Amino acid sequence: MFAACGLYGFTFFLPQIVKQMDPSYSATNIGFLGAIPFVVGAAGMLLISRYSDRTGERKLVVIGLMILAAVGLFGTILFRHSPVLALTSLSMVAVGVLGYMAPYWAMAAQVLTRAETAVGLAAINTIAAMGGFFGPYVIGKNATADNVTIVLYFPIGCLLICAVMLAFLKIPKKEPVELEEATASSSS
Repeated sequence: MFAACGLYGFTFFLPQIVKQMDPSYSATNIGFLGAIPFVVGAAGMLLISRYSDRTGERKLVVIGLMILAAVGLFGTILFRHSPVLALTSLSMVAVGVLGYMAPYWAMAAQVLTRAETAVGLAAINTIAAMGGFFGPYVIGKNATADNVTIVLYFPIGCLLICAVMLAFLKIPKKEPVELEEATASSSS
């Protein structure tokens, strides 16, 4: 839920944030500049997924991405009048909130038993949907026409709470032998 608050708060209000970097931007400029963080985020998502699969590290990757996104949002607030630095910060946010998904879902599958998987994933999605409502609602309710960036402290807090909660999550370690056996049995 807390990660979803950060994700949807970022995606829904990105055009307003870009507009506040320079009020003279046209709608076309806002669209092109707003696409930059998503392009960087997509590249980051691919690299992070590959890294997480190669190393098997899920928890620390997701925690690091939540912190990266929070730092990026804070940078967006600090540098909101400097387009290059603000877009760099927004790109950090995009890498964090888009890149965490693959390792997070792999981690969820690792934590849940086979019998719990269907119900567990449905519960995770339901709770995350609440974050998809609360994040944009709180930001939209408290933002002003002149300044949406000041309200970004809410998703920053949500992302940091998510990182702290994940730090306490216990993940069962898979033995290397199990991984080799799983690979051998799936290829036969």
